[in-house]
This record gives sequence, structure tokens and C-alpha cells, in this order.
Amino acid sequence: MRTDLLDAIAKQVNGYHLRPELDYDYEYVRKRLIFETLTQGVQYVCNNAVEGDIAEFGTASGFSSYTMARALSFYQQMYQDFMARQGLPPKALHLFDSFEGLPSPADPVDTTSPNVRTGRWKKGDFTGLTQAELHALCGAAYNPDQVRTVAGWFKDSLPKLAPGVKFALAHLDCDLYSSTSEVLDHLLSRKLLADGSMLLFDDWNCNRASPRFGQRRAWREAVEKHGVDYSDCGDYAVLGHKFIVHVE
Repeated sequence: MRTDLLDAIAKQVNGYHLRPELDYDYEYVRKRLIFETLTQGVQYVCNNAVEGDIAEFGTASGFSSYTMARALSFYQQMYQDFMARQGLPPKALHLFDSFEGLPSPADPVDTTSPNVRTGRWKKGDFTGLTQAELHALCGAAYNPDQVRTVAGWFKDSLPKLAPGVKFALAHLDCDLYSSTSEVLDHLLSRKLLADGSMLLFDDWNCNRASPRFGQRRAWREAVEKHGVDYSDCGDYAVLGHKFIVHVE
């Protein structure tokens, strides 16, 4: 167990509560904005008693997983009476990752995308914490019995979800068009997104923000295929974008 690495991630996230004012924090501004967006996303689903759990697809360093675990610990308690009156149990945190980095890009949409063509994204990139390390990190911030780390490629791990699971928030940090499409198709075809659920795309503006590649294309195709009703909540943190999904 790389405890020094876990301590460094926790220190980075915790530091956003204490970091001194700077004129402009060039190095860490994107991380800070991701921290704020994910934290506010968790508050949104708790404050609105949105049904379901929290999920992340692609965990890498554990930064965003730990951010959401910390936010859940705080907001679950802050809104527990209101959520209980709505009949909602405590939310679990589902963390999906291969723990082997990116798969080998094979889909033509990926292989022709700028980030793959230039070698910026390739097989094995973004390998981060081990499954045990990720659980230890997030279990130190939130009830470890409610932290569920799921190893494997999405096409193999998603079908193993327990019946009845729904998601109030899903953070898609899976980079590739093919991986994003697998996640969206599974969530939408099986109606796993609750009414008012939030979808956050970490890599929306990658590949020069072209609609022909990556998460932009995957979302457009998913909306067309599944007839998704949604509200566009705009960009965040340079590369990200978020939506609210409406379900009748």
C-alpha cells in the first residue's frame, strides 16, 4: 500500500479548503475547479434528494473519487433528515476502473482523434491507484461499507451491477469515445439514471472540442439513440461539461 501517495492526494484535496489567496493559481486552477464542481454536484443531488448513488467511470489518481467521498461525508449528514423523509437511503459511491489504464484505442473514432493520433492517449495511460489503494483512500473519507470499487473494462463490469441500482450523479472520466459510449449506452438503455441526475464529462473539450470525437460525439449519439431529455448546464474546469437528465 503506497500510503505516501494516498496522503499526497488527500493533502491536495484538503488544501482547497485552506489554500492561501493567490493572484492566479496557474498550476492548480483546473484541479480546484474540478474539486468545486464535483463537490457542488454532490451537494446538488443531496439537496434535491435525487434518487440513487454516485458513480465514477475512470478513477486514475483518485483525486476526483476522494473529492466526492469527502463531499458525500459532509452533505449526506447535512441533508440526512430531508433525504430520509423522501425515503432515500445513504448513497453509495461506485468507482469503476480497469486499474490498468486506458484500453488500446481500436474504434476508428478514437484512432483518428487528435489525442490518439499524436500519442497523447495510448494503451495503459492514466494507470493510477490500485483497487485496494482507492478503497483505502475513499474509505478514510466516507463510510467504507458504502465505497464500492469495481475492477474491469466497463463492458464487463457494468453488467455486474446489482438489480435496482440507480445513479443520482455520474462522473465520466474515461477519455475515449468508445469507453464513454459503453457507459452511456448501459446507463441509458437500462434506465439507471434517476430523474434530476447529473452527468459530468471530464474530457468534453479534449480533441480540440471537436464534435466528431470523444465525449462530445458519444453524448450526441446517445441522446439521438435513447431520446434523452436534458438540461445543458455548461462547461466547467476548462475541459469539462455537465448536464441534468430528466426522466418522466
